[in-house]
Amino acid sequence: MVLVNSAGTMIDGGMLTAGPSRKGLANAGDGIWFRGTNTFVNRIQNTLTQYYRIGYRFQSTNPPNMLGLEDQSLINSAAGEVGTCIRIDSDYKGYSPLQYVADNFSCDSYEGHVDAQQVSHLSIKGGNWLIHPTTGSWTPAGKNFFNFCRASTVRLEGAWISNNAQPIGVRSLINITADSCGIPSGTGASDVQIRNNKIEYRGLTTSAAMIVKAAGTSGVVVAGNLFTAFFRPGPPPSNAFSWAASDSQSALYQGLAGELVQISSPPVDMIDGKVRDIGTFSLAPGVWSCHAQLQLLPASGTKVRVFQGAFSTQSTAMPVAPGQGMFMETGEWSGGEIRSVGPFVFDFTTKAASSPVHIVGAASFARGQLQMNSVGQCVRLR
Repeated sequence: MVLVNSAGTMIDGGMLTAGPSRKGLANAGDGIWFRGTNTFVNRIQNTLTQYYRIGYRFQSTNPPNMLGLEDQSLINSAAGEVGTCIRIDSDYKGYSPLQYVADNFSCDSYEGHVDAQQVSHLSIKGGNWLIHPTTGSWTPAGKNFFNFCRASTVRLEGAWISNNAQPIGVRSLINITADSCGIPSGTGASDVQIRNNKIEYRGLTTSAAMIVKAAGTSGVVVAGNLFTAFFRPGPPPSNAFSWAASDSQSALYQGLAGELVQISSPPVDMIDGKVRDIGTFSLAPGVWSCHAQLQLLPASGTKVRVFQGAFSTQSTAMPVAPGQGMFMETGEWSGGEIRSVGPFVFDFTTKAASSPVHIVGAASFARGQLQMNSVGQCVRLR
């Protein structure tokens, strides 16, 4: 079904099918295709397309200085066993189709879920997005299933994304790229937020990563996504993220709020007046609240006169100024004194990889040997 220069169109209910014999063919065509100029306020709901190369296509073919394709909605609809479920593109580099909504969409595809080649203000909420293994000329190999190219102000939230535990290889599940997508002088994707999705990945392999942020993109936030291997939640796998050249507006939060990192370190031999690393956390990008306890373990006859501790991003140095949970006490101790470090909040949202946080200790002591040990816990805030 091709609708040219259509405005105010409502498609409510029904099924369009290319027929199962067309599945996997390069020329299987498009199910519902809105194209042209002055194409505003169209709504598709409760509708199914099947076996097409593209389930739903929105193409702005506007010449310069004319408006194109805006305010398009896909509600409670589906594309079954198609090549790509949704494609949005524009023939003119100076215009991006805008105001698109896909709400509670069911996508069952071989080559792509959403190919947003040129779009602004795209909202994808909920729904299920499934990947099929190769059939005919349709293959997931090397494909980006959510491809945000010349895209700005994009929200992908609350979706279930899965390969149905089948052995499938893709390039990425979500690709946020600076590619021009065939439009000269293209600019990178910007203001893209990927939040609170469930990603089921058993049997999935990637040639890039599950979520890719390319250099040249900006304002990208990835947060609160749950990774599961056959419905068993766990930390993000090693191929979860490829995060290039972050800008000041981008942030990667790899885990969920409430995640815990705990350590219990063995005793460390101390040197009088020297700062030692008593225990180390490895914290993924995000915001963490940390607290710890340091314990003196003096040998018989050892007298401790200064006891100091803190969190530090350096393994053999106290923070430059008082802070980061620092304490320093003077006195005279010969037993197992315990002191608290923190709590202190670390903001690693702009980091591309895990950051070390050290529990450091120092002491002034005489006549004998001294050890310290520590226990600590960091809780992810976001």
